[in-house]
Amino acid sequence: MAGGWKLEGYDTFEGEEYPLGAESGLQESYATYEEALSDARSHLSVIERQQPTASSGGQEYEGIQDRVYVVHPGGRRERVFPAGFEPRAHGVLPHQRRLEVALRPLPPGEDVT
Repeated sequence: MAGGWKLEGYDTFEGEEYPLGAESGLQESYATYEEALSDARSHLSVIERQQPTASSGGQEYEGIQDRVYVVHPGGRRERVFPAGFEPRAHGVLPHQRRLEVALRPLPPGEDVT
């Protein structure tokens, strides 16, 4: 049974989002978060073979390797990392925080840092 969980790719080199589904050998939607996350991590393995970290920078802060997101039923996008990858150790989360802040007005008293 399909649910509201979906996968989305992001081409960091082109700066464009793209759908991940049947054309990528994946499901169009998932019944649970866990199923979506499992397929997202599997797809990251495919990306690693197509765009090796050695030449793309991988999922690092400055890397241009494509990214994968789980899209929650409400529309929130959650970036997925390879198992064992610690985003904070690679400078990923501070960048994402700045991007989120840049895309919405700051509430009174909230700082970007």
